[in-house]
Amino acid sequence: MGMIENVRTALLTLDAVTAFVGTGSSSRIYPDAFDEQATLPAILVEVDEEEPENSLDGRGGLREGIVTITCRAATRQGAEALALAVLGNGTNPQTGLRAYTGSGWDVETINSITTTRTPRDDGSQRAYWDTLIELGVSATEVT
Repeated sequence: MGMIENVRTALLTLDAVTAFVGTGSSSRIYPDAFDEQATLPAILVEVDEEEPENSLDGRGGLREGIVTITCRAATRQGAEALALAVLGNGTNPQTGLRAYTGSGWDVETINSITTTRTPRDDGSQRAYWDTLIELGVSATEVT
């Protein structure tokens, strides 16, 4: 399973996240690009960087990378609330991605959290609100 699928699977276990974006294959968690026709809020998962790490014998099983999770909503408050759900899983904060460890990958650092207004591609004055969470992650390859 690739890094994007690992993160998507982890997000689908968080009740606070699924309350916003739905569950299973119909959830609004997308790899690489948003579905522009999707109902909001929605999440985009992108792997920005992935580097294999070598060990002393040359066969490194560790990969380190940067994953960006974009939480998109119609309002700033909505995007930031979804980001808080991703990081803290509502009332069960040690189960969100902020403290995620398991299933072959771990969150090592939260590099940045930024909220921006993103113009829509339809030529209108309307915009989306995106909260971007950049995570430093590590993953082990299972051989």
